[in-house]
Amino acid sequence: MKKLHKYLIVGLILLGTGMIIWAVSLKYLPVDDSVSASYTACGCGGCGGVEPAVVYVDNAAEYDQIVERDKALKSSQDCHASGCSLCTEYRLRKG
Repeated sequence: MKKLHKYLIVGLILLGTGMIIWAVSLKYLPVDDSVSASYTACGCGGCGGVEPAVVYVDNAAEYDQIVERDKALKSSQDCHASGCSLCTEYRLRKG
């Protein structure tokens, strides 16, 4: 029984170590070179400490429209009444 506990403890330690290494590697992944521009749209709200959702856009005109709509919403007089929104990071792909 004690031998089983030793193996269980060693297994949990190895599992925990693997999870830590995986989490750290996610933070330091290389930057995506296929993106020519990015914009975080928050509407009237804010991100509130939450990582934004990432949406890739292929069309530059569509990307520009997204940016302009978000900037117009931020400068709107009715911004306080429109409610908060979660952030979305839009990334324009090269090409």
